[in-house]
Amino acid sequence: MHIPAYARRELLDAMPSEPSEEQARGSNCFLCDTPFAVARERPIEVVSGENGSLHACRGCLTAFVAKVRRQRHAAAEHAAHEENSKTPPLLTRYLTSIDNVRRAGEAVQHLAENGELEPPQLAWLMVSLESAHDWAAEERSDIADTQATKQAELDLFIQMVQVRSLAANILIYHVINEASPAEPELCAEMECPPECQGRHDAEHIDCGPDSIYEELAEQHGVLIRDMDKIRYANSKQEPS
Repeated sequence: MHIPAYARRELLDAMPSEPSEEQARGSNCFLCDTPFAVARERPIEVVSGENGSLHACRGCLTAFVAKVRRQRHAAAEHAAHEENSKTPPLLTRYLTSIDNVRRAGEAVQHLAENGELEPPQLAWLMVSLESAHDWAAEERSDIADTQATKQAELDLFIQMVQVRSLAANILIYHVINEASPAEPELCAEMECPPECQGRHDAEHIDCGPDSIYEELAEQHGVLIRDMDKIRYANSKQEPS
């Protein structure tokens, strides 16, 4: 029977200081003192010495090792709990700061998704949120990497991506809609209510797969695709 090293040390501590004659002779289990003949178990040698060996029965050894394993596990859990309770104040403050920013981001996202914010309100909340995010991030320099910091930072990153994407989408279409002229001639086709002033705000515009490259090339001289570069090179070669 295999006895783990940590359990063997405990077994040595559990040995009787003055074993009985039967235990020293190997007739009785030194843990329960039951004669092996009565228990009908083959003795397992635990300790051997010049004056005799100490043996134990398999049932006692199995129970003893299991008990030591439970105690070892409990001690490890207690040590981990003690370590967590000694979290440095700087780490505690940092984790609290970034969690507060994450929760603020959730609140802004919730308000924006429910249409409870006018675009200027959303813009100012995003400016404030980004400021809080930057201030919290500045506390990171003196903080060591731990599982807690990695998880908290990942949660914050995901939340910031979500709220930034939502805010960008809302504000982009707000700018587009504000810049677009009224189109009262479309009211009949769109079956607008009588009070409509001809403003038909867009919430989603599909420009197709090529518009971004064409606008960058034609309006800003930025060439991304090979076909745009070829077209630009050919246009340079054409006589004016």
